[in-house]
Amino acid sequence: MLIREFFSNAIHIILGAFKKLKIDEGGSLLRVYRGVSINRKNCNIIIGKKVIIYSRCKISVWGTDKCATLTIGDNTRIGDNTQIHCGDSITIGSNCNISWNCTILDRDYHKLNGETEIYRPTKIGDNVWIGCNSIILKGVTIGDGAVVGAGSVVTKDVPPKAVVAGNPAKIVKENVFWKP
Repeated sequence: MLIREFFSNAIHIILGAFKKLKIDEGGSLLRVYRGVSINRKNCNIIIGKKVIIYSRCKISVWGTDKCATLTIGDNTRIGDNTQIHCGDSITIGSNCNISWNCTILDRDYHKLNGETEIYRPTKIGDNVWIGCNSIILKGVTIGDGAVVGAGSVVTKDVPPKAVVAGNPAKIVKENVFWKP
């Protein structure tokens, strides 16, 4: 069993050495696990120090008319299968824990009645905890120290140090403190 695990890890390290993930600025000790895809066009991707992006995350930063920007602060962790779709601006602060299967958007990905697609910057403050299977929609600002409960759909701004939960997410507690 140990031999199988050793060779499995060695193969992933070797394959990872040949895969290039292009980011514009990356801090030291950036860890990206296997199966992560980064699709980009006309954009800037800025990642802080000690960031961990776990397996099978999909990051799409696709600027159209103007340059799109994704910024991820220091010591932030992004869980398995999380998707980040940026067409304008998404900022994720430092010391954030984004759980697995989350989706973060700054756009709709559709047009109604021939209208142009709507983009709105999405901002996640420092020390934010986002529970698994949550969706953060375009134009939302999540304040520092906030907690988003598992399975929530965040459609409106979240004040600092608040806990929100549900679909749509509503404040269930205020003035919380948690340690990342």
